[in-house]
Amino acid sequence: MNIHPIIVHFPIALLTVYALFEIISIKKLQHIVSWFYIKFTFLVIGTLGIFVALYTGDIAEGIMGRSDLIENHNTWAVVTAYIFVFILLIYVTKLSLVQNWIEQLQLLKPNWTTFTSIAKKIQIFLYHFYAHRAYLVILSLAGLISVTITGALGGAIVYGPDADPAVTAVLKLLGMYSN
Repeated sequence: MNIHPIIVHFPIALLTVYALFEIISIKKLQHIVSWFYIKFTFLVIGTLGIFVALYTGDIAEGIMGRSDLIENHNTWAVVTAYIFVFILLIYVTKLSLVQNWIEQLQLLKPNWTTFTSIAKKIQIFLYHFYAHRAYLVILSLAGLISVTITGALGGAIVYGPDADPAVTAVLKLLGMYSN
């Protein structure tokens, strides 16, 4: 039984909502602490869902066989995963837990200073992306586009290339449409 089409809609919905929350800035909400955690929750659950979708997609590929369309769908799904994992890392660096973790590592072993120094530099680099909202908006827009392309390719696999005007447009854009 192919459960991929059932599973995949959860990360699509959660990550689409997250990306829209990030792209459409509502000034009143940006200063509320819980708004960060609301977006973070959508992002965490959606990103975890991507990995379940990738796993069930591999199973579905085993059932359906390989094709160029399935390979492109898989490639875009992996691109989507990378984008949202990077955004998730940016969010994680915003949490004080990361800072506490780095400090605790330094207390454990003095020779971990190189490791903790590198971890701190990565944290600062990623925090820079969080501090400049434009970076998150651009990454979220890229994630939204990637989710859309992945979904359109999935729709083409299940319903055919003429299933929807958006599916046809994506296939034409990628040079994969033939009448």
